Amino acid sequence: MTATLTRPTWTTEFEIETIDKLIAQYAPHFPTTRLQEPLDIPIAQLSRLVSVSE
Repeated sequence: MTATLTRPTWTTEFEIETIDKLIAQYAPHFPTTRLQEPLDIPIAQLSRLVSVSE
């Protein structure tokens, strides 16, 4: 007897779908959508906001 296993190609869409299924099954209270999109902050402005200490 022979079994053939197939798996879809790993893509970003497949990864998101898999994570959403896991969250729905094991953590249904966890929010899966964002309330708002993150802000697009230019790197020059970001470097002023974040101080790097060496």
